[in-house]
Amino acid sequence: MPESQAEIAARVASMPDVDEPGKESKFTGPEPQVAQQVFEEILARGQEGITQVINLVHDATDPDFKDYRAQYVLHGLAVYVAHPDRASLQRMLVETLVTHLGRSDLSRGVRGCLIRELQWVGGPAAIAAIGGQLQDEELGTDAVSALTAIGPSAAEVLRKSLPQAQGRNRLAIIQALGVLGDAAVVADLKNAADDESRDVRIAAIWSLANIGDAGSADLLIKASDTQNAWERIRAATSCLLLAEKLLAAGRQADAARVYSHLHQTRQDPTEQHLREAAARGLAAAK
Repeated sequence: MPESQAEIAARVASMPDVDEPGKESKFTGPEPQVAQQVFEEILARGQEGITQVINLVHDATDPDFKDYRAQYVLHGLAVYVAHPDRASLQRMLVETLVTHLGRSDLSRGVRGCLIRELQWVGGPAAIAAIGGQLQDEELGTDAVSALTAIGPSAAEVLRKSLPQAQGRNRLAIIQALGVLGDAAVVADLKNAADDESRDVRIAAIWSLANIGDAGSADLLIKASDTQNAWERIRAATSCLLLAEKLLAAGRQADAARVYSHLHQTRQDPTEQHLREAAARGLAAAK
């Protein structure tokens, strides 16, 4: 092993042992000043030092997996460089993680680890690389979480990936676009609101509500009148959310129409809370 790699391996190995099951917890972890010294020594080697840590990370299912320490140190580096005074170190770490995310020789478990660290420190520079994992069956949801954490600048890559997305990746992307408030995806979300999957329908309706699209009011009202109990309550809750968004945007008449429908149709005692919420909304919309 090259001297530099041996030195990095020694730094990684210096991390404390985990608490043992059945024994009193010691809240194990290095002293802050010790951890800082380790991180600074690794970062002083530039991308090479970070790469050497990444090379020590193994998937827990990998026969070469020994312990958690390399992943622990990698996460520690991400937390350390996130300080506002360490922007240049953060850029270096992000560039290194992005480079290695494209390595075909890394297992999905390790690449998933890199994506989760980019969720902490990634920014616009990491969007394209993370977006390249959105269709991966195993890594897609990690990629969605990381892009959501980056914020609205990542909405475009999520939106463009939606037509090809399948299964849980599709569901996660729909939810993320709603969280990010991406109005450009409204047409796609309206189509998804009629999906054969109940979970996708519920997610699409919530996303339309959170975006605050007034043109989706009729669609949400119709969805809220389904007889399926679970879907009915979720859609009604989304109607309340949409009405709140419309009210906040100064569209009292549009909000009142949604509130009125819920107030008139929620007559069953089990839906009294929805009727009462709608009544409060109507009062606020006057």
